[in-house]
Amino acid sequence: MTTPSNLLSYTVQRTSSKNAELTSYTITISQIVSLPPNSIVYVTLPTDILAQSSSTCSMTYLTTTTSVACGFSNNTFKVITFSETVPAGIQFSLTFTNIRNPYSFAPLNGFQATTKTSNDAFFYSRGSNTNFLSNTIPT
Repeated sequence: MTTPSNLLSYTVQRTSSKNAELTSYTITISQIVSLPPNSIVYVTLPTDILAQSSSTCSMTYLTTTTSVACGFSNNTFKVITFSETVPAGIQFSLTFTNIRNPYSFAPLNGFQATTKTSNDAFFYSRGSNTNFLSNTIPT
């Protein structure tokens, strides 16, 4: 597919809303088409959020959470999903650890996700988060 379909859902949660604190972000996604094994998911973070060299990635589908291969460059995580198909319309989550919250109380938006084939050649879906987060606790 050369033009990606829209994601059915895309939400973002985190474990802390304190300014500048290291925390975990969980992105929950569902899409119109099935996600085959070893597909690629690109997750772009807002520029105010800083991944660390110690950041890790895991994927949760149904009741299974598994560490997955991921890399980070230019504010984007590239995640290789695990070796199981996620059926169309079923949610899966990606959790990123050791992410630094922004230093301000401004609302966070600009989280984006793109799903692609395992060879990185074709798109499945693309979308942006539908909820916005703000820090509520000062440093």
